[in-house]
Amino acid sequence: MIAITPEDQEWYTPAYILDLVYSVIGIPDLDPCCNRYGSPNVVAKDYCRLPFRDGLTEPWHGNVFLNPPYGRGISTWIDKACSEYLTGNTKEMIALVPVKCDTQWWAELTNTALCWCAIRGRVDFSNPAISTIEQTLRKTGTFASAVVLCTTEKATLQKFLEIFNRIGDVWIPHNLNRRIQFPREFYGGANIKQRPIHTKAAHGM
Repeated sequence: MIAITPEDQEWYTPAYILDLVYSVIGIPDLDPCCNRYGSPNVVAKDYCRLPFRDGLTEPWHGNVFLNPPYGRGISTWIDKACSEYLTGNTKEMIALVPVKCDTQWWAELTNTALCWCAIRGRVDFSNPAISTIEQTLRKTGTFASAVVLCTTEKATLQKFLEIFNRIGDVWIPHNLNRRIQFPREFYGGANIKQRPIHTKAAHGM
C-alpha cells in the first residue's frame, strides 16, 4: 500500500468529514483551496480554483472551509487563513490539517482557533482524478489529522463539540475563557453526549 504523506497535494476531504462540517457551519460561503481537477469536492457557495482564482491572493469572506495543500506551502495557507479570520473577513472557519505540533504554522493556527478535534485513526483521503486502482492503493494518510474551528459564536462551538466528538477528542485551550465568555459547563463536558472534552490545562500543556 502506498500511503499519502504530508507532501501530497491533491487529495480530497472525505464525504463523512464534510457532512460534519456542513452540520456545524452550514454550506460554506467559500472554499479558498478548491481542487483543480473534476467537479468541486466541497459543496460551497463560492470557490477559489487555480488557474482562474488564487485563494492566497484574493480576500476571503463569510464562513470558510479550508483543506490546504499539505506540502511545504501549508504555512503560507495557514498565515492567510489566520489573517483573514483575525481581520474579520472570515466570520467562521473550519480547517482540516495534519497534526504538526512541532511547526510554527500549527502554533499559529491553534492559537487563533477556539478549539480543535484530534481525529481518531488516520483519514482516508480520495482523488477522483486518478485511476480507481491507484486510488485504492494510495488513500490513507501517514499522519494524524485535526479539524480546527475558528469562531466567536457560542452556538457554533456547541455544535462543533457535539458533532466532532463523534470522530475524535476535542481539545480546548486553557485560556479559552479569556477569548470569549462561555458558561462553566463547556469546560466539564456536560454538553458532550459521547466523550468528555479534554482541556490542554488538564494535561499540563
